[in-house]
Amino acid sequence: MRIKFFSIFAASLLAMAVNNVQAVSISLVPDSGNAVIGTPVEVAVTIADLGDFSPISLSSFDLDVLFDPLVLGFDAVVFGDELDLFFGSIRIEDDSVAGVVRLIEISFDLSSDLDTFQPGFFTLATLTFIPVAEAAFSLGLTVNELVDADGNIFTVDVNRVPEPGSMMLLLVGLLGVGAGIRGRRAAGESA
Repeated sequence: MRIKFFSIFAASLLAMAVNNVQAVSISLVPDSGNAVIGTPVEVAVTIADLGDFSPISLSSFDLDVLFDPLVLGFDAVVFGDELDLFFGSIRIEDDSVAGVVRLIEISFDLSSDLDTFQPGFFTLATLTFIPVAEAAFSLGLTVNELVDADGNIFTVDVNRVPEPGSMMLLLVGLLGVGAGIRGRRAAGESA
């Protein structure tokens, strides 16, 4: 019974560790709110969980930001500088389809430079929308592709809510199960 308990515990820890390998998070900040005519809405597209000035770094991205054109009108985009360190990049912004802004950037920097000089969290782009109606808005994000400096495609969590306590909850639960089993054994031996 003890071996089975620890096998399940070890397998759970391993599964949680494997799920976090090379996964990055992309978020829209804010991803919803209330549009007020005359007040522009600025939204940052951020990336997290990269290597912090070490491998794993980002070399290109292709994203679609989705919005309701009855509430917001797309105005402008400003790309971040973390893919344009030394040798520049290609930056493409396409809003030809109402309700979708496509953002593409490809770095010309060396993979070693990206690994050395790119932080683990940064803003890919900041979009500005002009409200066309006073209403609540909600934005969406589609990740078409994220590529690291070595040409590998990332596993992506979009708008992931971090759960730093999940490992602790798992541990406490498993300890509780173990204590219950131990208590039953002790009660059975004393009877």
